[in-house]
Amino acid sequence: MVSFKNKIWQVLIPLLGPILFAVYPVLALYAHNVDQLVLTQACWPLIFSLILASLCFGASRLILKSNSGASISTMLLLIIFWNYMLIYSGIAIIANLEHWHLLPLLIFIYFHLLYFLAEIKQRETLINLNLILLIPMILLIFINLTILIPAEFEKGFAFRSSHPVSRSEDRGRTDRYRPDIYLIILDEYASLKTIGEEWGYDNGPFAEFLKGKGFFVPRNSEARYSQTIENMASLLNMEYITEPVEKDAFLKYVFERDSLKGHDIIKIMGKRPQSACFQMMSDNYLMKYLKDQGYRILFLEGITQHYAAINMHEADITLSYQDIKTEAYSRSIDAVDAFFLELIRKSAVFSLDSFFKIDKISDRNFNGTRYILNYLKNEVARTDSPKFVYAHIMCPHDPYVFDQKGKYVSQRPSRPREGPYVIRNNTVNKAYLDQYIFMTNELKDIVDTHIQRNKKNNPIFIIQSDHGPRPHHYYLKDKTNAFQVFNAVFFPDGDYGDLYDNIAPVNTLRVILNKYFGENYDMLQDR
Repeated sequence: MVSFKNKIWQVLIPLLGPILFAVYPVLALYAHNVDQLVLTQACWPLIFSLILASLCFGASRLILKSNSGASISTMLLLIIFWNYMLIYSGIAIIANLEHWHLLPLLIFIYFHLLYFLAEIKQRETLINLNLILLIPMILLIFINLTILIPAEFEKGFAFRSSHPVSRSEDRGRTDRYRPDIYLIILDEYASLKTIGEEWGYDNGPFAEFLKGKGFFVPRNSEARYSQTIENMASLLNMEYITEPVEKDAFLKYVFERDSLKGHDIIKIMGKRPQSACFQMMSDNYLMKYLKDQGYRILFLEGITQHYAAINMHEADITLSYQDIKTEAYSRSIDAVDAFFLELIRKSAVFSLDSFFKIDKISDRNFNGTRYILNYLKNEVARTDSPKFVYAHIMCPHDPYVFDQKGKYVSQRPSRPREGPYVIRNNTVNKAYLDQYIFMTNELKDIVDTHIQRNKKNNPIFIIQSDHGPRPHHYYLKDKTNAFQVFNAVFFPDGDYGDLYDNIAPVNTLRVILNKYFGENYDMLQDR
């Protein structure tokens, strides 16, 4: 084949293969989660993968004395390295193998392939083998780029919330009473109804405690969506991001989307993709409004450890789980973000997790939750008033690291899963209940700290769950309990005439702006 004798062609193909095979794992995972990520998150994983490919190519070149052979060797190693956990999971279904069984087996196979490559003497054969591996990879990269590039452009034009309704004319009056506002979001905290029906636990005493402190506690509040991102985008903009959705249809949209081709829910949710929800959260109406009213914005957030695309532009103080630096917390700070960690979870590196504790999400959630709870109790009061405190606490959502007294618990189940790791009993529900009880007691302490006897100087308090427990996490009798939320409100004057038993979270905030800021927002449909 005369064309292969071209020197440039012979050099280009062996170099291109390792580069593309190094880029592809990062590109594919990023494209699959493009709505949740920012492009800079791909930089360090990409650099790591390219360095790995370079080292492998150099070592193989010394052994095989051939660029083409080294290229094939590198590509094969990258396939094994980045897909190790997929290989392990597949084999674990049919055979009870541990990592110390599989790793030597794969190394044995790999070095036999190296020996086979060393025996191939014809350069054209090696280049043809390079092409056989390279052409499908070029096609895969092209397919992922067709997903990624439009999505990145879409982020730039993502929906930005406008004000939800007409406004009163006296906005920005400095003589209006401006109380501090605390909005505390508990991730997956069950409503009074749900915890009773599903867990057989009576949380009524907590509701009575709150009422004794002057709170109004609606018992039948519901969110429109069962996912944090949609509900928080909705709440912080005081408007729904879509028209009403059926509960069963929405749950299928989240967990069984392939079964809903052509269904109306696909069109409804497609109008507000996750990239738009992240933008709506980051650029939300409520914080802009309060900022214009002279409020300082405190943003205490746990979910940004998973979604770097969330970046509250109006926040004066930002405290996220992954940013906390304390002596007690320093040992559990990850050197990588959630995207890089997900890549590592798929790779051969993760086979060493039991020795090096690569995945420290349990430590991060334990210490991050503890730190923010203590911050709410002790530090937040030092910030000048008026202030708006938004605290999203990733508890009682998994991982289950707290017992009922708040002590660290290891070896807890994370959630029911399919395959060889399925939890076949109700231990996950027990682990959830322990964290639920812990969080309930912590909330009592926070309320006691901030609700003083002189109610005229007290803040507005809103305690809500973003959604209820969801069927993919727990063994639920009624999956629609995922939409039931806990909702409790404290007004300094004790006047709750505008609140009602089934008020939706978005309407709770509309009532507050009407009551304390002289606005005239209409109530939306409750769910």
